[in-house]
Amino acid sequence: MNLLRLFALLILTLVFGLTRSLHGEDTGTEGNSVHRMAGIGVIVGGDAAPSTSIHQYLIVRKVLANGPAMSKGLKKDDEIVEIDGEKLAGLKVDFAVNSLLRGEPHTPVKVTVVRPGDSKTFSITIVRNIVPVLAKP
Repeated sequence: MNLLRLFALLILTLVFGLTRSLHGEDTGTEGNSVHRMAGIGVIVGGDAAPSTSIHQYLIVRKVLANGPAMSKGLKKDDEIVEIDGEKLAGLKVDFAVNSLLRGEPHTPVKVTVVRPGDSKTFSITIVRNIVPVLAKP
């Protein structure tokens, strides 16, 4: 497995907790498994590597189609600098994602964002929802 695929798998694991035990919902889809997780529907990374190091913000690497973040206008490369009033500077990616970004379905989370090329921040309230994640075995 090349380094890029390994990094992508690590981010998916951190963001969505690809474990069968989390919700116990698993459906086979032509050799793939669909796992469900309550979140905002983004894949993020830190502004430094690896995910266990300290970061200033989270970078949105991908906005998942039809997810809660997409419907609220979050875009690829947006920088999340604050989650529910807690600044991300000095936090680890795994803590920010697992403790702040993910949560119970149908609960709101307020993210403060800086868009590349703009120094102004803006806030979006996104309601967490079950996000299907396709994982190839």
